[in-house]
Amino acid sequence: MAAVASQKKEEIPAEFHHMIGRLSMDKSVPQLKSFLENGGQVITVGAATSLAYHLDLPVSNALVEIADGKEKLLTGDKYYIPGSVLEMYVDNSSPANYGMGEKANVLFNNSPVFKLSPDAALQGVKPLAWFGTEEPLKSGWAWGQQYLKNGVTAFEAQIGKGKLYAFGPEITFRGQSHGTFKMLFNGLYK
Repeated sequence: MAAVASQKKEEIPAEFHHMIGRLSMDKSVPQLKSFLENGGQVITVGAATSLAYHLDLPVSNALVEIADGKEKLLTGDKYYIPGSVLEMYVDNSSPANYGMGEKANVLFNNSPVFKLSPDAALQGVKPLAWFGTEEPLKSGWAWGQQYLKNGVTAFEAQIGKGKLYAFGPEITFRGQSHGTFKMLFNGLYK
């Protein structure tokens, strides 16, 4: 959502206008928030997890560093993980992860990784999966993977009567996702 919202329609070539869709921060986000508050469930994957920021949840980007007293995104010379398989830890006691083991391999393509604020649990935000080591790489390559340690890859957030599920990695990516389909299907089944 954030990438599309940052570009104006006139900046996008006309031949692609039919692909833009009609989501907007000023109209769509309030509707999604209302849906959640009234008992709805929303499942986000990959870049769609930016919805959490628009809902003002107590989460932030874990892939930052402090430079000159300010948080800045990690640059490509420090961190870059394009399409590799990484191992994450899973809270398999959560209904969202029923049927999962204690760990799962997941396709990670510069996917979102979160840091929960210290009071996140008090605000109804619970981690579902995270990186527990400085070297979660299982297949492929990863530059700067030590920045992932303790980063949250998936969480659920209680919003009014409903729930938002945010899965940073591509849990539904082709055949690789056999091990993580449960994360999507458990959310759909509820």
